[in-house]
Amino acid sequence: MLRLLTFRFLVVLLILTTSACGIVRNRANDYLKADKGKVLVVPEWYEKDKIRSRYPIPDVVNQAVATDELVVPAPPDSTALIVSEHFTIEEMDGQRWLLVTDTPARAWPMIDKFLASKGLATGHSDVESGLIQSSVFQAGKLSTEYARQLDLLADDPADNAGTYHVLLFHLNQGVKRNSSEIQVRVAVAADPSPGFSAWQQEGGDRLAENKVLEDLKLFFEVNRDDKTFSLLAQDIGGPSRVTLVSEGEQSVYLKFELDYARAWGVLGRALRDAGIEVVDRDRSNGEVDIKYYGEDEESFWSKLLSSGPKDLPPNYRLKLKQSGGFVRLDVTGLATDVLDSDNKVKLLSLLLENVS
Repeated sequence: MLRLLTFRFLVVLLILTTSACGIVRNRANDYLKADKGKVLVVPEWYEKDKIRSRYPIPDVVNQAVATDELVVPAPPDSTALIVSEHFTIEEMDGQRWLLVTDTPARAWPMIDKFLASKGLATGHSDVESGLIQSSVFQAGKLSTEYARQLDLLADDPADNAGTYHVLLFHLNQGVKRNSSEIQVRVAVAADPSPGFSAWQQEGGDRLAENKVLEDLKLFFEVNRDDKTFSLLAQDIGGPSRVTLVSEGEQSVYLKFELDYARAWGVLGRALRDAGIEVVDRDRSNGEVDIKYYGEDEESFWSKLLSSGPKDLPPNYRLKLKQSGGFVRLDVTGLATDVLDSDNKVKLLSLLLENVS
């Protein structure tokens, strides 16, 4: 009985499947037999502007066509923001600091954690000035071992009586946006609970300070995945300390919110990283003569002088000077009295991309 029912079911299913085309009529071509409707007539009372095109194409008045070949300018080099190392120790004019490619608000709590890893606490802090001072190195504590590594303690314990040391950190916004600079000073105190030590521009114990910077760099590298953020320190960060300022077509310059010595060093490093050849430097007058030729200019001068690019004369002079509360970098041409504004902007933009 079961086999008979199964057989009948399969027969019915086969019939329905094969005859589906005959049961359901194909209506694909019915539109060809449809009756035409009446022409749409717009009433006179209907406002004409309401039935206009939603996205009208305006009439072109200017029929002129550019004859020169148009070249789309290349976008800024985004890879200039990508560095091979996120934490580097840099030195310039006797000053050393740890450069961190992160905001000061990220770096601030890391300094607190570094002190804790060495058995120290935060004694004083001033977010507005970017200063953090540790507690003193205490005898018999973990900090004592670190003090010996820094060679701050004498071999005879009696010689250490009445002498205390603290670490002072200065956190500042880096030259570029979203970067931080950390300097270290080792200060001597006569009290186990000292007040806030004044920041000294010149280092004291250079060996100990360099050792702390190296240890701090290693601490940042080991804890690079730590994303602790300080709301109090978020005001330390800000825009880049080097910006491109435009005051009309002819007045375009780089603005350095740095002291003159630091600005001179930043300029030299930017020229090197940008691959621009420097012909002459005069630090006392703030002048740098460089070669910066476009492909067309380089080809023209090479043919004219029958020489290679290395034999071309310098064509730009960079002038660095103090201007009020900042340092200003201007560009002038050596070959002509009037410098093309487009080339000036290109050169200054290239230097801006390579500042660090």
